[in-house]
Amino acid sequence: MTTDLATRCYREFMEAHAKEMAAENESLRRRLAERNCLYKGQPFPTFMMPHFISAAQSRLLRRACQDLISAVEKVTDLYFSDPAFAESFGLSPGERVLMEIPPRLERKIVLCRPDGFLADANLSFIEINADSPAGMVDGDILSEEFSKLPPLVEVARRFEVEPERMKERYLEVLLSKWREFGGTGSPQIGIVDWDEVQPRTEFYLLAEFFTAHGCPAQVGDPRALEYRQGRLWLKDFRIDLMVRRVITRELAEKLDEVKGFLDAARAGAVCIVNPFRSKLASFKGIFRVLTDPAHRALFNRDELAVIERHIPWTRQVVPGRVDFHGESLDMERLLAVHKRRLVLKPTHGYAGKDVFVGLDATDAEWSEVCSRSLSGKTNYIVQEFVPIPEAEFPAFAPDLVFVPKKVNINPFVLDGAYAGCMSRVSDSSIINLARGGGQQPTMVWRERSPAA
Repeated sequence: MTTDLATRCYREFMEAHAKEMAAENESLRRRLAERNCLYKGQPFPTFMMPHFISAAQSRLLRRACQDLISAVEKVTDLYFSDPAFAESFGLSPGERVLMEIPPRLERKIVLCRPDGFLADANLSFIEINADSPAGMVDGDILSEEFSKLPPLVEVARRFEVEPERMKERYLEVLLSKWREFGGTGSPQIGIVDWDEVQPRTEFYLLAEFFTAHGCPAQVGDPRALEYRQGRLWLKDFRIDLMVRRVITRELAEKLDEVKGFLDAARAGAVCIVNPFRSKLASFKGIFRVLTDPAHRALFNRDELAVIERHIPWTRQVVPGRVDFHGESLDMERLLAVHKRRLVLKPTHGYAGKDVFVGLDATDAEWSEVCSRSLSGKTNYIVQEFVPIPEAEFPAFAPDLVFVPKKVNINPFVLDGAYAGCMSRVSDSSIINLARGGGQQPTMVWRERSPAA
């Protein structure tokens, strides 16, 4: 990954003021803690440098996200129009119950976060988090606090720097969905997930933001919700619009514990964002459909272009022959011969759980998961491995050093349009906070015009 001018400027400033940087890093951690930007009770894990992207890369992300989500919406439509195709989603009985609840919103995917890799002009998406994506509020706080750091002040003096901030746009879209739902005035908002889910600090930060902008908000557990007098209630707090953070699969396993929630949803008494049907877009097999030539007729020219340029080859792991870049192979042989070029992901997994990267997995691990998948004991998709870009980020050991990290890009898409971005870094090929990674603010930089 090429080092851009903004990154170089930032690093040179840090190196020239190395003795002061450890104190700046501690100050950053203190400010994050003061703002309750926490992960597992500690200041949010981050390395003291933004992930800079160019204006051209930002434009690429915007267009690709728009066309990708347009294509994905079409695939999710097949669940309702083609009963045979619906079976391929592999939903549980409880999930099927939730899919039948009409959302009263045109889009099934109001908020989503495609995850991928961006290296220079090369962009690849590897999955979509559309059920209950997180990270916007923490991302905005990181952007605000990083903007106070002396190295970034210096970069902003020399270049135009645009932090990616998202929560204002999120509220705009929620209010738009509220009006589409038929609501009037300012809704009361419930942010709903299991009480035992951690971390929860982002929920409360979001509730504070909504309340400060005229929409009273509270955080609650779906089991505590009651449907009475034609409305949904959390104790004595009426919920008009729900920010659904609870994962659909988990909810489907406890339908008998959330009767009030379900009754209100069926009655159309609450606007739910995301609708339950957004779960269909988080199905890892969605990329199997996108990249299968048999489904090309579904998509328009722009959608086909984003699929061909930005989506890696993906198939369901089932016995039989498969075409891999012009090579016809039995699936079992493909998995054995091309292990180092492949990744295995559970069809309905999230947060990087039970993902196996061929380059990193032992032969025994790989063989076991392949065997279980081919025998039908587990459901996996196989995806072509995308080379992971790396960049150096600052660390203190205790003196300032720069260490290589793997970097992914996590754009947020709201109502079908790009709304901002965050980035994550890690030593592991599976990049997330649960595996010791860090979240970085993404900032768009460009050269200042001569007049500036």
